[in-house]
Parts: sequence; C-alpha cells; structure tokens
Amino acid sequence: MQTDKFSNFRLFNPIPIYSPEEYASREHFEQFFYSFYLKNRNRFPRDIEYIPVFWHSYENCIRKNKILPIDLQDRLDSLDTNKKYFTVSSHFSGIRYQLPERTTIFTSATDHNDVFMLRDIKAQSHWHKSTSNMSIIKIPLLKHPYQNYNKKGKRSLCNFIGAIDTHIDRRRILSEFSNNKSVVIKTYGWKELHEWEDKDFYPSIVGRSTFTLCPRGFGRTSYRLYESMQLGSVPIYFYDDKFLPYEDEINWKDICIMIPLDRIEDSFRIMKLKTEVDIGEYRENIQKLYKKYFTREGVCEYILRKLNGS
Repeated sequence: MQTDKFSNFRLFNPIPIYSPEEYASREHFEQFFYSFYLKNRNRFPRDIEYIPVFWHSYENCIRKNKILPIDLQDRLDSLDTNKKYFTVSSHFSGIRYQLPERTTIFTSATDHNDVFMLRDIKAQSHWHKSTSNMSIIKIPLLKHPYQNYNKKGKRSLCNFIGAIDTHIDRRRILSEFSNNKSVVIKTYGWKELHEWEDKDFYPSIVGRSTFTLCPRGFGRTSYRLYESMQLGSVPIYFYDDKFLPYEDEINWKDICIMIPLDRIEDSFRIMKLKTEVDIGEYRENIQKLYKKYFTREGVCEYILRKLNGS
C-alpha cells in the first residue's frame, strides 16, 4: 500500500453533505473501506497495490475551496507503471486524475464512458477523457446506515424526500406525482439539507412508504436507491442509461421496479398494478441479498472477492 506517498490525502476531515447521520459519523465509504483494508490486509492479493486516497473528501474540499495539498497528480505519476493497483471512489464525479494504466477502480459514480481526468488542479478547465486500459467495477453508493428512527405513523404508497435541483430528471419525474395525495413529496434546495431540524423525518417517511422514487442525482445514481432497501421500501429506479452494480450476479428486476425515463407517465399505474404478493416478494428478495451486497461490510467483501479473482 502506498501509505506514506498518499498520507496527506487522508488527513483532512471530510465534508458531510448528505444527511444528519453522515454529519454525525463523518465517515464516507472510502474511509470505511480503508479501515477494513488495514484490518484484513493479509487477505488482499500481494501483487495489486492499494491507492488509499479519500477521493470523496478531497473532491468536496476542492469544491469548498479548502486549502489542500495540490501535488496529488505528481504522487500518482510517480507510481511504478509496471505494477497493478486498485482504488475506491464514492464521489459522484468519480476520479478526476490520471491513474496508472493497470488500475482497477471500484466506483459508485462512473463507468468506462464517463471517467474524466484532471491533469492540472490549478487549471480546472483542462479536462480530458481517460484513454487508459483501467478496469472500472461498479459498487453501490452507500453511506452510514440509519440506526434509530420512528417506524410508527401513517403509511403512504410512495415518497420522495430530497433535493430537486441535482438533476433535471428529478423535476420531470416529480411533476408526474405533484398532485397525487397518496405520494409524499418534500423537496428543497441542495444547501437547505444542512438545515433540517427533524433528523428523523427522512428515514421515518421512507420506512413507512411502500415505494420510494429513486431518480439519479448529481452523479449517475443516488443514495436513495440503497437507503430505501435498508428502510424496507421498494425502490422505483428511473433510468435512461442504467448504472447498477452486480448486474452479473443479481437480477435487479427482483428487487426494484425499473422504469425507463420515456415511460415516466406510466409510473403511478405500474405501482398500482403491484399486488401485496408482488410487494412481499420484492421485500423478501431484498432481504436475502441485502447483507451480502448492500451493506458497507458486504461491499468491502465484494471488492476483496473481485481482486482475488473470484
């Protein structure tokens, strides 16, 4: 592991920007994985070195104009190109630096079609697409799980609680449900998220909803897709260009309702056609897969399996 070379890129505090729970925990998935790696280093293949940068925190600090070490690309360029590497990224913009050719990226944000690199951090207009032979493996976009929340109260058919200004598709989708009394919708601007007074509101509403609307956010996916499964709500996944992990191992149609964006107007009808038996099957399938695929520990084990070739 390139511990000394990249230690400066793990020392700053992350900027928690998604939920009160994440604000309290101050731990993105990359940090969780780093701890997992240190505890299980002997289980990882010796011929693949870990690049232990907290990309999520570093990117957020850049966006907040924090003072940071700026020689990250120089450090990456100094790596031995004859070796194999891997790294883990959970930021919605992916990794915007040039990595060694033989690097495997485990990412919850980008794939082969949209990995962008930034060669000069001081000149942020100098973007270009990667032309390397890097391997991109998708993982879920996870954060600190909800622990205690109010599970009692009025149930709803469906919900969306979240920012509306993170992607144009959200406005298109929510316009179909804006006048539907069986759907709970609460929207806000991106910056308002920190000002929530009722920290219990989001998980309580999701946990009491049969379905949760899960459009993409700034990145190709959203935390909501995985939060809804944890909270017992069946996700409704909207897509034009799917970004789903584990497609070679699980059938996503067994655990969520998948609706292409050109069929948004059919969303409510599709929901209403689902019987109690259908809903029970979705929840049962989610429960069977959840621990292995959709917990932070499960994703760490998945990364380990992939690196070991199994």
